[in-house]
Amino acid sequence: EKMSPVTYITTQRTQPTRVAVISCKGPYSQISQQMIKLTTWLHAKSLKPAGPARGVYFNSPREVAPDDLVWEVQVPVASNQATCQPDAEGVFIKETPSAQVVSALHKGPYSEVGTTYEQLAEWMINNGYVQAGPGEEIYLSNPATTRQQELLTEVRLPIRPEQ
Repeated sequence: EKMSPVTYITTQRTQPTRVAVISCKGPYSQISQQMIKLTTWLHAKSLKPAGPARGVYFNSPREVAPDDLVWEVQVPVASNQATCQPDAEGVFIKETPSAQVVSALHKGPYSEVGTTYEQLAEWMINNGYVQAGPGEEIYLSNPATTRQQELLTEVRLPIRPEQ
């Protein structure tokens, strides 16, 4: 019997967060290079990350071909940082709104995070909620220095009560 990678499922209201963002379209194999691009941009602007990097996923490999995947990489920045439109690098700063989310902590390789989404989907069905926005993954570990089996990712799905 394989241990479930999910430790617990909770609901919470997230805070509005000011984030630096790159919007992307294409396979998830590009995520790490886009994360590097974003952190390099922050460094060049002397902006300090105000929290762990995250990915926001607007569709899924179950729905579309890899080239049609739409996602963002985000890094939180100081709440007083001005928002801005995409620059020549394609980086912009926006405010993400507060949301009611269901979340779970995934432990293990990023390639297995789909099982955590399945468990959150099951929780929503059992508790009378529907998904109300794109899934979000908050990367709590540094993949460069953490064994794959030990990687911690908080998976969040925005929810609202079923009508």
